[in-house]
Amino acid sequence: MNKYLKRNALREHFRSIRRKQTTQQKNIAAHKITKYIINSYFIKQAKTIALFMSFNNEINTNLLINKLLQNNKKIFLPVVKNSNKSKNLIFSEYTHTTPLIKNQFNIQEPQWNQNTLIDKKKIDILFVPLIAFDQYGNRLGSGGGFYDIILKNWQKNHTFIPIGLAYDCQLSKKNIPTTPRDIALPEIITPSYHWIWHNKK
Repeated sequence: MNKYLKRNALREHFRSIRRKQTTQQKNIAAHKITKYIINSYFIKQAKTIALFMSFNNEINTNLLINKLLQNNKKIFLPVVKNSNKSKNLIFSEYTHTTPLIKNQFNIQEPQWNQNTLIDKKKIDILFVPLIAFDQYGNRLGSGGGFYDIILKNWQKNHTFIPIGLAYDCQLSKKNIPTTPRDIALPEIITPSYHWIWHNKK
């Protein structure tokens, strides 16, 4: 089995594991992650935070978004800009009154205009969704490549800190096969652990 087939097989495996999480397990995980992040030193220093609206059994971010807004943080959500030539995510500010619409992937994103967008260089923390991760911080995404583009030069520019959010069950016991475009995350937070790889700079 080649690398790409292995990655697709892993995606299906971990999607299946996520689907098996009960409503109670999902709620407990969301509360634990939210409580940890809200009380963490790195979030207190941050002003602008990019998050994602949970989709397809991803770790629920609704509570985290609401708590961060209550703490006067500026929240930005991804908007897909997809053309035949390129894939791109832009980030638009989200508040409690921002209308949400579904994009071509059936994911909710904020209605936006040029005044609500933020330059990625001005983001302090970028929370990243994932399907699975391994002990080295290698991330297996959904396969669209949108976050890969954003993460491509983060070590060089180092304008924001990317942090993955996941369930504990999304940790792969086997190393995730990587491709040239894959960028390992420097940090991943699960309900029971904060993974930090200090050598990823």
